[in-house]
Amino acid sequence: MNKIVLILSLKLLLSVELISFESTLGILKNVESNSRQIFNIGQNSFVCSPYGVFTLEKIYSNAKPNSRCQKSIQNFYLKYSNLQQFAQRKLKVQQMYKIELKEKGCVFYSDGQKTYAEVLVENGLAVVDPNFADKEFKYSYNDVQKSAKSLKIGLWKERIIDDCLSSFNKK
Repeated sequence: MNKIVLILSLKLLLSVELISFESTLGILKNVESNSRQIFNIGQNSFVCSPYGVFTLEKIYSNAKPNSRCQKSIQNFYLKYSNLQQFAQRKLKVQQMYKIELKEKGCVFYSDGQKTYAEVLVENGLAVVDPNFADKEFKYSYNDVQKSAKSLKIGLWKERIIDDCLSSFNKK
């Protein structure tokens, strides 16, 4: 009986920790795409989507089927096929990452002090959500986006945003 109470108490503490949005360490179990990673904290698995940004995959899924936006993204990945597997090369499965769970996504640090979302934006594989208001991350996200845009990196090189503006206006 005491073991059951102890196990239930530990599960409750873990869920409270997940809900409290505090930093914790999680083990990367799977990289599904640039926009979806599976982490484990203890016995609990969860999907982690980059916080505060729209990845190319998310932009693609929000666009109308067979739209100019979707075709632009398809052409981008045909031209730069290595970028479609960016996360698989950048992230290491079974490695521990510092994670902060947020209401609309997940923050994890993949490049020293840089969040994975920042790295995606920096490489032109995501854009900052125009409605993003988290002061803790907004400045650095906008800063790396400005740099990627001026250097014409990734989606900025191919002018994908111009073809996908209507997808952003819906959000």
